[in-house]
Amino acid sequence: MQSLAEDQLRLWYEGSEKIYKYRREFVPPEYVVYKKEAGASEQPDPTYRFIKEKSTYQLDDLSQESFIKKLCSEELVYERDVGWNADPKKLKTGGCDCGAWILKDNEALHDNRCPLYKGKYK
Repeated sequence: MQSLAEDQLRLWYEGSEKIYKYRREFVPPEYVVYKKEAGASEQPDPTYRFIKEKSTYQLDDLSQESFIKKLCSEELVYERDVGWNADPKKLKTGGCDCGAWILKDNEALHDNRCPLYKGKYK
């Protein structure tokens, strides 16, 4: 399993950003964005910078070793590269903006102004 995580990080281009699902017990997953940056001369391994503005949860920057541990424990699960159609908030909520996304079986609970509302007149 560790070699798969190492391969994933090795194939990640420096400067590019990736979205990861941050999984925890008993709560909905969060979506966090990391950017790979080149290592410094005193530490040749790359650093993985946390991008706060694009994430739905607050985490810290990670070393390569820490990132591999989180991948192996499936605390972080690769979702997709950051691109024009990759919005972590939309991934988290499914496009809901009324708050009903947090409840299970929420299809009938969306507000009529929510994009996911499937009421009588939509």
